[in-house]
Amino acid sequence: MGKAMQKQLAWGAQMDLALLREFVRVEPYDGKFKATDKTQRMRGTGSNEEVTEQVQILQDLVDRRAAAEETKKTKKEKEQKRRDSLDSTGSQFCLEAEQRIKHADDHAYRMHRLEFDKEE
Repeated sequence: MGKAMQKQLAWGAQMDLALLREFVRVEPYDGKFKATDKTQRMRGTGSNEEVTEQVQILQDLVDRRAAAEETKKTKKEKEQKRRDSLDSTGSQFCLEAEQRIKHADDHAYRMHRLEFDKEE
């Protein structure tokens, strides 16, 4: 089984439950989560059966992971929209600048041409 003089641990349902409790306490997904209470869950399913603490904790972890993924997804979508907006705004500014320069160049050319015509 193991090396001599090494302690061994018997893993069981109590250890699973303790590990899940610690996992929930640490909040690895760090997402905002609205916990529903037990009676609301029972009303939603239409059953009166009792759910064990282990099942509740596992479901809570699944919900937190889903919430964290959704938060990341919405954050990425928001950032992409911002980038697209900046790209279109930048393109618009470039076109406006090109038009202003063209107009200024045309004006300068006309003024130079008028001076040239006056000299002749």
